[in-house]
Amino acid sequence: MYKFINILVLGEKNGMAYVKQYVGFLDLLGFKEAVKNASQEEIGGLFALQSDMINFIEKILNKHAPNRKDMKIFAFSDSVIFLYPENCGEAMLQDIMNLQICLASYGWFFRGGIKFGEVSYFNAHNSGIYVYGPAFVYAYSLESDKNKNKYTPAIIFERDTYEEICKESNAKFVSDYIKFDGIKNLYYLDYFKYTDAFYLRHNEIKQEIECNLRKFSNNDDIRRKYVWLAGAFNSALPYVNAQINSYSKINISETLKNYGMGVPQQLRPILY
Repeated sequence: MYKFINILVLGEKNGMAYVKQYVGFLDLLGFKEAVKNASQEEIGGLFALQSDMINFIEKILNKHAPNRKDMKIFAFSDSVIFLYPENCGEAMLQDIMNLQICLASYGWFFRGGIKFGEVSYFNAHNSGIYVYGPAFVYAYSLESDKNKNKYTPAIIFERDTYEEICKESNAKFVSDYIKFDGIKNLYYLDYFKYTDAFYLRHNEIKQEIECNLRKFSNNDDIRRKYVWLAGAFNSALPYVNAQINSYSKINISETLKNYGMGVPQQLRPILY
């Protein structure tokens, strides 16, 4: 497992041909800003978070033994790259949802892009790992496209990747965990509905979202992200377990009203 890697956008090199795979590029929201403004004590906490993330990724890969050699997860700074072979799209989405829910209980959320297509990588020994190919570039561009992902910190993909996932996946898995955004013409992972992981951690996740709604109540860009997350959290509750009742929902309007803010008009259809 490589903790830090170098990323270069390269063409085919040294006879290393592209292979069709699933590529996931995930970025932790707010991590760079947290590092920039952190005290010495807080820096220690951020390093601990990275260590926990690496350990959890190792557990994910060990779960897939003996097939783990075909599944690659690279972590560096505030980003994670998944490279999974053809016919392993559902497995990759499950692993991404598990990782996201684990980190959400610490108050950290991914924004990301997924693409099925041509990609490759090689180990340059002391220089690190180099990932290259059009599928990687496209997954990265989906994550970083502010028109598609600015106020919705989602893990998104387009129709061609969705259709590839549908070919190999259980129909119930697709209907339960993949949602379509008709306004942006994109698909996204509804990871809060990933039952067992979410049920075990939903109280911690709720507290983290509420805390950040209050913390960033005067920062419109960041506040909108947490309003979206709160809406996704609330919509998942009825699907998870009958023991989780409406009292567990995040009262978005009340939380923001206490800080003199309101729910942005364009996000209300998502929430109500």
